[in-house]
Amino acid sequence: MGEIVNLNRYRKRRARAAAESHAVEQRARFGRTKAARDLARSETARAARALQAKELQGTAPGSRPLLLGMSEEEVMSRAFVSEAELESGAEALPELPQSSHPNYVTPMGLRLLEERLAEAQAHHQRLVDAPDGPTRELRLAHIAREIRYLEARIERAIPVDPAQSPPDEVAFGALVEVVDMKGVKRRFAIVGEDEADAEHGKVSWASPLARALIGAEVGDHVTWHRPAGEIELVIGKISYPKGR
Repeated sequence: MGEIVNLNRYRKRRARAAAESHAVEQRARFGRTKAARDLARSETARAARALQAKELQGTAPGSRPLLLGMSEEEVMSRAFVSEAELESGAEALPELPQSSHPNYVTPMGLRLLEERLAEAQAHHQRLVDAPDGPTRELRLAHIAREIRYLEARIERAIPVDPAQSPPDEVAFGALVEVVDMKGVKRRFAIVGEDEADAEHGKVSWASPLARALIGAEVGDHVTWHRPAGEIELVIGKISYPKGR
């Protein structure tokens, strides 16, 4: 009887050991698989962010053209297409959209447009003079498209002289300091669409924020209508760039 009990215990211990070994193996296998998946996701996300940034640079008003700063290897890797498909893609390339708003520009904004146009034209000429490559036609098409876009923006430009604006009122080209209800101070410059750069406090005159600020004076309360919710701002200071 004792031998049978010992045998049953032995079998149970063997079964538990086998189950634990299997569990450890599965965890190790799953861990390796999960680590690999996490790494793949990380690499994919990084590549997607890089691609999105380059694509945004080519499509957003005021940005650099797509493919202007990309090597042939990057273009081929991005597109995964044949030379014939690249050529057909160049022919079917849509124009960059023009804003429906009047193109008011500050003196600095107009200079930046002219500098971008000169840079794009120089890059186009360098590519024309370069040896043929599998992505040459597509790159030329993108740069030519950017040149047409910039030429149209400059042709439509309406320069605004800040000297014509009342110094005590917010208008195009103004630098505005505001305070929200929490006491947080912010500074904005109201500029043209191509010069706008929200990260550096430069807002388009056509934006909801600029529309709320234009016409206000120091001490006025204005409401900034945002998708995330309305914010009440108080005008603290109004100034204009030197040379107005």
